[in-house]
Amino acid sequence: MRQVERYTLADIPHSLTSRLNELSFFGSPGFVKLWESMNGTGVYWVVRSGERVVATMPGVEFRQRPFTRFQSMVDGCYTGCACDAVFDNSAMNAEELMGAVARAGYAKIVVNDYWRGLVSHPEYRVDSAETMLVNIQSPDWQPPDQKLCSEIRKAEREGVQIKPFAAVEHMDKFLHLMKNAESRHGRKPKYPPEFFASLARLAESDDRVQWRCVECEGELAVSHINFRDGRMVLNWQIYFDKRFSHLKANQYMLYRTAVELAQGGGIHLNLGASPPEAESLVAYKEKWGGNTYSYPVYQRHSWIGKLW
Repeated sequence: MRQVERYTLADIPHSLTSRLNELSFFGSPGFVKLWESMNGTGVYWVVRSGERVVATMPGVEFRQRPFTRFQSMVDGCYTGCACDAVFDNSAMNAEELMGAVARAGYAKIVVNDYWRGLVSHPEYRVDSAETMLVNIQSPDWQPPDQKLCSEIRKAEREGVQIKPFAAVEHMDKFLHLMKNAESRHGRKPKYPPEFFASLARLAESDDRVQWRCVECEGELAVSHINFRDGRMVLNWQIYFDKRFSHLKANQYMLYRTAVELAQGGGIHLNLGASPPEAESLVAYKEKWGGNTYSYPVYQRHSWIGKLW
């Protein structure tokens, strides 16, 4: 007998926890739990065939009583539907999951189908999202832009040293850097200190979180937070201090991320989405050899969800 069920993190059997961790970083219990620091509730919608879980859709619920929003996944990250390769019914699994989520009473549903594992469903509107991918598969990969290569060499001459982020040593400096960077752009910080503390703890136990930094004159000059999922690394978040831009540490850190990914058998450096008006940011990403990658986004809104 087949059925669809919703699990919270507390409900997941241990045997399934380890399997979810293997399938995807973005769908791993550690990453899903991270969003509790943003008042989210991690959930897994699963398809059962008898006693066996054959498909899952991880996500996070955000509640603003009496309404709840479901996202899979949050803030530029992806999950979609992961199926057990033993079962040759991925389309049926995806349709059942999408239908069950649609009937769950959410005010708003957003599913980022980066891996294109879902199928069209009458309950959802299908939009398109874009990100910039750089193919770094060659072991001797280099950025195609000569000026960028020159800046990377300058960072090497400057002796830029990249360090793993250590919360005890770097957290206060990072929060100062982050707040100043957001203020420079006229924004309030999107994430509270509790979120970054949780992320730092996750980085200590899961090497798919690549949080690295460069120090200069006793301060943080640059911080990069990357997430590795399979043979792809998402360059998720960058903060830098313009006073140290002469070091070219920002460029050097991204270059080293790409080189290490290529050497480890990786294929894509994912530079993330860019706002339509951010032409200079798009041009910078293109210097790395990036190409636009489009993927479907499934959305469903109730009348109140359109306002949220």
